[in-house]
Amino acid sequence: MKEAEYRRLRWAYRRAILGATALNLVIGVAAVLVWFKWQQPGFLDRGQLFLILPLLLIWTILLRKFPLRVYQIRRDLISRRVETVIGAGVLHPKPGFRLFAPPRQEFTLDGLSFNVDGLSVSDLYLGKKVLVRYACHSDTLLSVQKLDTGKVRADTGVEFSEQEIAILRLMRDGQSDKLIARELGLNPTTIRTYNSNLYRKLSVTTRKAAVAQAWRLGLYDVN
Repeated sequence: MKEAEYRRLRWAYRRAILGATALNLVIGVAAVLVWFKWQQPGFLDRGQLFLILPLLLIWTILLRKFPLRVYQIRRDLISRRVETVIGAGVLHPKPGFRLFAPPRQEFTLDGLSFNVDGLSVSDLYLGKKVLVRYACHSDTLLSVQKLDTGKVRADTGVEFSEQEIAILRLMRDGQSDKLIARELGLNPTTIRTYNSNLYRKLSVTTRKAAVAQAWRLGLYDVN
């Protein structure tokens, strides 16, 4: 996990702590009101109690997810494990009821949805091919990177993206999938997916054969 991504995760953790604290406060207020009403029947009349308690119940429902989120983000902060997904994202209102504010925006890509608090629309590159990095336990959006969609056409007529060319060059240099992932800021699982696509495009089945075929096609000479 990159340092900027870790800071964003810490910011999300502080927000989750604030929400969990607010939930505890609401539950505490409700418990105190019920206790006082039980100890002193004249403390609140029935109409006042039936007005206040439903409001506290609504806030409890709205804040109910924060304790779990605190736990999930804490796990992410400890493990620093990052997942990645590639595709074109869209922005839409997040489903749910908002009491005092309009619905938050939600960024959806390849079946995954992320909160975009703290990010502007320009940071999301909507409709363009992007690499999204997110925390694996809490699904906190960490960064959105626009991918270069430039293509290289080999003699066989098959097109290769600049990302694929970069992976082939690192393969040629003897880098492992883990080191390639670190070099390109990707997840090793994503690199293995790229490898499978490269083997298919190059009509090979092994890493050594892919490197040799890329030499024959002149892919390493692309600027």
